Amino acid sequence: MFKCNTRVVDLILFCFVPELVKTIYKRDQRFWARRPLTRDMILYAAYDVLPLVPSLYDVLNTAIKVEFRPLLDELCAESLQALLQPDDVTQLLKI
Repeated sequence: MFKCNTRVVDLILFCFVPELVKTIYKRDQRFWARRPLTRDMILYAAYDVLPLVPSLYDVLNTAIKVEFRPLLDELCAESLQALLQPDDVTQLLKI
């Protein structure tokens, strides 16, 4: 059975939240001054910088030394697994 975690829900909401946050911001100019940021605000901010990801990836990818590439690949795989299957990663760390 698929266990839905909050990260999956965030990803789905990622498509719908920007317009909602934009509407709220137009009504309340101090919206971004509030702390702590709500989950919707964080999703909106992430959506706002999403177009920068390919360029940032290219810059960082060329900066990595060849000898560190295997380590980076391993760490990236672990990070993805931790995001997608946090319970499985927790079990692996206990071993």
